Amino acid sequence: MIRIFIIVWAAMLAACMTNTAPGRHNAKLPNIPVEKKDCETPLGPLADGDKAEGFLNEYEPVGKSCQLGVLVCHDGEWTGEYVHKKCIPGGRAP
Repeated sequence: MIRIFIIVWAAMLAACMTNTAPGRHNAKLPNIPVEKKDCETPLGPLADGDKAEGFLNEYEPVGKSCQLGVLVCHDGEWTGEYVHKKCIPGGRAP
């Protein structure tokens, strides 16, 4: 009785370790590297994972300073609000 229990327990343990049920086989997927996409941003092209500095506004009113920040590229999608290449403090929008 103990011997049967040990055999069944060992089979169950082996199935758990291989993550398959007895009698089933998992297909093995090849290890293909995934190519990340670059971004096209208002500040120019960015490679995946890169950052670029830009300004929040192109013009700031008198008494306000220009705010510098970053855009970040992640797999073809860029995030951030700092989309201007330059900022003119105390200037007016044309």
